[in-house]
Amino acid sequence: MIRAPLVLSLLAAMLLEAGLPLLFAQRTRRWLQLGWDDFVFGTVTFAVAGLLVLLPVVDWASRWASGKDWAQTTSGLAIWALALALLTATVEQTGRYLGLRLLFRGVRRTWSRAVLFGLGFGGLQAIFLVALPTLVRLGNYLLLSQISPFALGMTAREAVEFLAEQRELASMAVWRPFLQGAESATMVGLQTGLSVLVLQVFSRARRAWLFYAGALHTIGQASLLLGTVYLQPWLGLLGLAGVTTIACWWALRLRPQRRLVIPS
Repeated sequence: MIRAPLVLSLLAAMLLEAGLPLLFAQRTRRWLQLGWDDFVFGTVTFAVAGLLVLLPVVDWASRWASGKDWAQTTSGLAIWALALALLTATVEQTGRYLGLRLLFRGVRRTWSRAVLFGLGFGGLQAIFLVALPTLVRLGNYLLLSQISPFALGMTAREAVEFLAEQRELASMAVWRPFLQGAESATMVGLQTGLSVLVLQVFSRARRAWLFYAGALHTIGQASLLLGTVYLQPWLGLLGLAGVTTIACWWALRLRPQRRLVIPS
């Protein structure tokens, strides 16, 4: 039996995960009076750093850790979550630095461009890694709830896995997709703020800004992962929201102030 509230929750989550970053990018682009180039630069950077580099590395590391004894304990998983958070921050911040360095060659690197670049970076992350899996989950829920595994000629093992996935989807809490959507939207804000911080490597000629961005990213990512490990996802979101607030506040403080010219 299909649960209408869960279907609506999944649809609303997809709007948060895919629609909100694009809408915010459009509004921000008009506000800052920029084209889509900087947004596209951000998406290209995440496509390389996040999808082509980070995802295969995390997949390999997860398969390596799956058979370890320490991976069966909560403390072991917590340490592993911290390691993955550090790895994610290192790869993405390095990619962000290289993107700003190479794609903006010959173009003035401004605060406004960094904001749109960050929205593109975080927007592709939200759409590809969160919205698309949500769409697949919705499709599976609508289809699998109406199909018997035995009617598909599955083997006994395949039928057990199929029924387990059916039960997981059927028992999913209605609030869960909303939580995932909120996490995705908050992460877009973090990626935008971090892009402004990394910009300071060029505008202020100090590599320390790359460390600041990496530290904030590690803490925010670790909050989400540790929330999953300890079955406290709301606390994980709260930690991420706190880090995002710091990053965005810092980014706003770094915005150049327009000088008021009083005619004589």
